[in-house]
Amino acid sequence: MQIPPEVESYSPEQILALLLEQFPGKVALACSFQKEETILVDMLFAIRGRRYPNGWLDEIGMTNHNNYDVAVLSQFGWPHMRADQRRRAAEEVAGLLDWCLTTAISPDGEIVARAVGESLPESYYFTIAFLDTVGYFDPRRRFWTELDFPEAPALRERLKDRLSMLPQSDPMVLMACERLSRADP
Repeated sequence: MQIPPEVESYSPEQILALLLEQFPGKVALACSFQKEETILVDMLFAIRGRRYPNGWLDEIGMTNHNNYDVAVLSQFGWPHMRADQRRRAAEEVAGLLDWCLTTAISPDGEIVARAVGESLPESYYFTIAFLDTVGYFDPRRRFWTELDFPEAPALRERLKDRLSMLPQSDPMVLMACERLSRADP
């Protein structure tokens, strides 16, 4: 890789863009989410409207797969976020949850919005993983809000019913069932 001489004056976003361009699909980012690294949270918000792998969206727009990634990063970063970042993260998670509940899942628990190329078991897993990560089923896991979701137990049961119709030996189905069982009463 040829390193441009002016790289030391690049912003973090420019450095990441350079690396992603030079090494497509091979860049990994590790972070301890200490106070100094909250710039990654700002970068997460800045790429909201971009397409994966440099943003939150794919060919069809939002997906629970990418929303799960955003939720995990928000959860890990939450303890180190500034107050303005927490407000923004809470707003973003609320919007992702609203999209999931009103667009991605039908009233009977069927997953109707799927990422391109994602199998049905994968769609169920990432939807359930997103809901689990944001604490939809378990108030102890709600890092971002104090809201109550009284409809959550009913949706959990509908998702369980839908999962029972999928191949029970599929690893994604098994992981989805395990995540749903975390909130067993």
